[in-house]
Amino acid sequence: MADRPLPDATSHLLDLAFGAASALPLDPHIKTRSLAQESVVSACLTLDQPERAGRLAKSIANWRRAACVADLASYLAHHGAGAMARERLREAANLADGTAAVSTNAQEWRRDRVRVKIAGAYLALGDSEQAAKFMDAAVPVEAGKVEATKARLIEADDYAAQVEALDAMVASGDFDQVQNALAACAELYARFYGDEERRGAMRQRVLEAYPKLPLTVRIAVVSKLARTSVEHDGAQAALALVEDVYGLIGKGRWRPEDQVRLSASAAELRYLAGDHERARKDIAAALAMYGEERRGIESFERAGVLRPVAEALQTAGDKAGALAAYRRALDDGAENPNARPRATDLTATCVSMAVRGVEPDEATFARIREILEGLRDPW
Repeated sequence: MADRPLPDATSHLLDLAFGAASALPLDPHIKTRSLAQESVVSACLTLDQPERAGRLAKSIANWRRAACVADLASYLAHHGAGAMARERLREAANLADGTAAVSTNAQEWRRDRVRVKIAGAYLALGDSEQAAKFMDAAVPVEAGKVEATKARLIEADDYAAQVEALDAMVASGDFDQVQNALAACAELYARFYGDEERRGAMRQRVLEAYPKLPLTVRIAVVSKLARTSVEHDGAQAALALVEDVYGLIGKGRWRPEDQVRLSASAAELRYLAGDHERARKDIAAALAMYGEERRGIESFERAGVLRPVAEALQTAGDKAGALAAYRRALDDGAENPNARPRATDLTATCVSMAVRGVEPDEATFARIREILEGLRDPW
């Protein structure tokens, strides 16, 4: 399946991101390196670059290669390339079996995570028999993640049974199962968006189920509901959910760096929902807070705090402001004396710019290359 044409700037950002991730030495940083490389492969799939994703995945040295191949198979399955998807699924299964051969009991979750991704792709292909084979081999915590894929694909007649299964997962009180159930509720919210009663029922479950669930998890799921409403042109519903997000943020006691991240992301949702004036004020307030609190934020966290602000500015149409925030993230991420956090920050910032459609000027590209070339000992 061919890659969608990309602007030169976006393509270059992906190359630089993968270069930064791959600069990390395998020994002793194989885990960090592979995770960063996986983030670039994921960005490629987001940008409809399946060929590039498959090519880059081959460079990943640990189990995450299998995970990336499974994600690629899922992408192909959802885009009508069934034969190619099955070929990739066989590859992912072989890689997962290789992971299992060298895994200890404590590492089995890695193999099972790949198996669940494979199962989800088979569901997308309509092959429930193969999906069940891989789900049955996974531990319940990982297998529960397939519920979201099921919810995305179910027919209307299966709705009641699916809801009953999700309610049982919530009633179990198990953290992972509850989290998986809420993720599936978010998918049902999207799947049956046109059904006001079902949409409302899913919203209530997400807002009310299992109060012990951490606020960050709830915020993420409610934010997903808001984005779904925006995609369906449901401005009123989206704004109500945005207020729910702000309400959840208001219940927490956050470190300044977390407050900036959450506020910027919430402001971006507010903008998408149509409340542009308040959103711009909230984004400006988040950026100002970062400036006030910067010295108290650890150097390895600063770029990660700025990226959501830059993303919100880009969404709000302030391209110059977004680029300035990204430049600041590049500079602040490059301050750490160790190359390991510099490499992961550079990867994440380039990925964010690529996915968000930011086109850096030559000075910004020069700064990226300068940071990349400076990635060396001490790691």
